[in-house]
Amino acid sequence: MEQLTAEIQNLTVEFEHKEKQLQEEIDKLQQMINDNKFSIDRFKHNQAQVKFYTLLDSYDSFRVVLDFLELGASFLIYWDSNGDLADSNMGPSTATSDS
Repeated sequence: MEQLTAEIQNLTVEFEHKEKQLQEEIDKLQQMINDNKFSIDRFKHNQAQVKFYTLLDSYDSFRVVLDFLELGASFLIYWDSNGDLADSNMGPSTATSDS
């Protein structure tokens, strides 16, 4: 019985060690994905890259333009290829209240 208990404890320790190794590998791979993801966050602290990708002088300028466009995009109405109002799941909500 003591031998089985010792075996279970050894297997538990081994399992926890392997689990920790796998979690570290997952974290490493997730970081690699984040490092290779193309987004403004990747280069927002590098003014030369901001200028290259956006033709704007700074990240702050980019945010001003983005915020302005985001405001306008919230009022877009989507139409399908038949000229009918598209499904509301395709874009921002266009519902109005009838007060």
